[in-house]
Amino acid sequence: MIGQHSRLTAVLAISVVSLFLTMTVGFADEVNGPLLVLPEKSFDFGYVPQNTSISHNFVLKNEGTDSLFILNIKPG
Repeated sequence: MIGQHSRLTAVLAISVVSLFLTMTVGFADEVNGPLLVLPEKSFDFGYVPQNTSISHNFVLKNEGTDSLFILNIKPG
């Protein structure tokens, strides 16, 4: 049961960060400025034993016409 809780917490945290980044930048057909693109919006760590360190790298792409500055990220 504890392993499922750790897995759920990890997936939820990643989802919240992805949602926050998507909401911060927004969407438009034509972008005049920065445009954040997340090719991978979530990652399932699977079963994670208690007291285990885990990590995953997310690629963030700026496909806009100006510099993208990420000033703050808060995991769920």
